[in-house]
Amino acid sequence: MSHKPSDITVLTMPFARFSALLAAAALSLYTLTPCLLAETVDVQFFSPKRTGDSYWMEDTRTFQTKQVSTLNGELNNHREDSISSVFEANVTVIKNNAAGRAIEERFEVLKFTVSQNGGEAETLLPSGTVIFGYLDLGEKVFAYPDGKKVPKKVSDYLSTIIALRDNSITDQDTFSPGKPVSVGDSWPINAALMSEDLNFDQSLITDKKYIDGTVTLVGIKDVDGKGYAHLKNACEITRIELPKSTGMKVLVGTLNYTVDAWLPLKGKVYPLEQTVETKLKLIFEPAKQNQFERRQIMSTTTIKATVKAKELPRDESVTQLDRTLGIRR
Repeated sequence: MSHKPSDITVLTMPFARFSALLAAAALSLYTLTPCLLAETVDVQFFSPKRTGDSYWMEDTRTFQTKQVSTLNGELNNHREDSISSVFEANVTVIKNNAAGRAIEERFEVLKFTVSQNGGEAETLLPSGTVIFGYLDLGEKVFAYPDGKKVPKKVSDYLSTIIALRDNSITDQDTFSPGKPVSVGDSWPINAALMSEDLNFDQSLITDKKYIDGTVTLVGIKDVDGKGYAHLKNACEITRIELPKSTGMKVLVGTLNYTVDAWLPLKGKVYPLEQTVETKLKLIFEPAKQNQFERRQIMSTTTIKATVKAKELPRDESVTQLDRTLGIRR
């Protein structure tokens, strides 16, 4: 397994299936009045990012990978790696698409460190560095203000953290119950839209019939006068393929993830705190093999990512066309 993190951006994937029993047990942790328990609320998972919108974010994550390769049924190689990263930045939306998804953002780096296998943290970009992230033919590109691209190692890590996507499906489409809900309520995710969203950039391929996920409203709390919904979600995907371009045939592919998030009930959807835990298991082999040398690889990747964010004052100097409004800001 490469020392760089796997470029499966399931890291930034929110929500999935969670047991109603666990939600009921979690209610005992909240000092909620009977009135609040009966109250229905509209939960939101997404708000359009408009050009000039600015926010602070902190992303802390750990990748753990285990890989075993065999040759003709005999152990050929085994390795395990652990990578931890911290990325903190003030962010401004430069360009968006009609659905309000950011397709170009400016980052003023406050902290960006990576450590491997418990070693000393390495600073990838010093505090104060300004970079831009944008899409070029669907691929993420990260560059300095003068247009020079950041080193590949930096780009590889940023690609797993920064969610730039030019598709129309949003988390609101996939995870919203479509009606007001009460604390303790659970509802299924939209498996058809989730599979379409996952298949969009062809990093992983699946079908709706293999997806089972549920979202639960566990509680509500007030922070500094603002209401937040505590949402839990768990999802199981029982079959995953890799793109044909990889030259690999997947024999077994599963993905499981859980999300524990505090999201605002009103206003911009910047998570007070959101933790995503993902496990991807694959057994695959080259699509074309030498009949005398049968190779097979078994890989397990576990990712735990915690994201915090808050809204900052708009940057009125951004004059790019806001595609959600059809006007120039």
